[in-house]
Amino acid sequence: MINRRGRAVLFVGIGLVVMMLLFPPWNGYNPSSIRPPVEVFWGYYFIFSPPPDASMIDGCLLLSQLFAVLLGTAVLAKWLNRSKR
Repeated sequence: MINRRGRAVLFVGIGLVVMMLLFPPWNGYNPSSIRPPVEVFWGYYFIFSPPPDASMIDGCLLLSQLFAVLLGTAVLAKWLNRSKR
């Protein structure tokens, strides 16, 4: 059974994952660069209103962020839920 603090950590972790999926990182090509086009980080935008120009979600960065949050949440929840002897 998960105690109160562990449950709070899980809810915060789930909230962070939802926010990361709603506001993913976007990459695109710099329109001001002449040759060759340079890929730049556009920032975090809402999933249904991406930044202007031909942009794409940075899947590698999103997966690494998801992994870090899930790992941190699991470790912290397990640590907070340990039994005191």
